[in-house]
Amino acid sequence: RAALPLTVREGLAPWRTSGPIDVRVEARRTAEAPQTRFDLTAALHGIEVEHESLPQPLQNVRGTLLFDNDGIRSKELSLEYAGATAVVELKFFTDHLRTQGSVAVKASQVTLDDAKRLALPLALRPAWDRAAPRGILNLDSVGLQYNHPQEQQPTWTMQADLGLSNVSLLGLGEIERIDGRATLGGELLGANGTTALR
Repeated sequence: RAALPLTVREGLAPWRTSGPIDVRVEARRTAEAPQTRFDLTAALHGIEVEHESLPQPLQNVRGTLLFDNDGIRSKELSLEYAGATAVVELKFFTDHLRTQGSVAVKASQVTLDDAKRLALPLALRPAWDRAAPRGILNLDSVGLQYNHPQEQQPTWTMQADLGLSNVSLLGLGEIERIDGRATLGGELLGANGTTALR
């Protein structure tokens, strides 16, 4: 990490990794562009990743992360979390005003059970408890947008297209055995720390 620009290092600070990683670093500096440009490629071979906001580690993380002076992006990234396998695409970029990013997730045959509840960040568990979902969920397209202006609280918003198979929402009355499609969107983490999904 020491070879990365400060803003990128700060973004990586909450993440902890263990496992095999192949790293290649390139640095360029020319008379026309005196600022040193960095390109770092990290190939992940089934590593484990922890973050302070996640109750459980991301496991068997495979793919490539590409770092440069402006941010991070992924290539062919997959992982396992709470028993579910997901394909992930991420992009995060920063400048002197803000850090912005996006995370796209796809996963199939995700069983809605207590293990998934325990894998949620604490801020999202009340929404789960209100619905008390059970069944099978396909995350056909889940998009997360991150925005963190300087000297302000970061926000996360979400837009998700979901496939439902025999889903019940036991906390909302007798809503049982739902099959079909659903769209969910809103704030996962608002500027005041609240969650508001619809």
